[in-house]
Amino acid sequence: MNILFICASNSVRSQMAEGWARHLGDETINVRSAGLQPFMVHPMAIHVMKEAGVDISRQRCRRVDDRVLSWADCVVTLAEIDKPISLNIPGHARHERWSIANPDTLVSDAVTQEEAYRRIRDKIKEQVERWLRAAGKR
Repeated sequence: MNILFICASNSVRSQMAEGWARHLGDETINVRSAGLQPFMVHPMAIHVMKEAGVDISRQRCRRVDDRVLSWADCVVTLAEIDKPISLNIPGHARHERWSIANPDTLVSDAVTQEEAYRRIRDKIKEQVERWLRAAGKR
């Protein structure tokens, strides 16, 4: 099974989801991530994932295109609920929408950037675990 995680820049949420799926899933899943406007894997995402024992430092950012969409059996979009990602998902692929905030929007006087990234890391882990159990891939 091929799973594709997509977020806006392919720098945080989709990269974390890719890392968790590789780490927690079995050998029957292939995982990629992509973004609408890819940038680079955010250093804080690398840091908090490494804290949890998952190294995403070698993962690369890629742009969503027809080739990567046609590869996927399941496409998971990760975006705030009020900012849905609209794509032309191929008919053969299942599409799931996970409402996951950009961690930078959680930063405040009471929440540091590192804590915001940890919260999102943990939320994504829970979602990936739930998805893997439902798919029988864990």
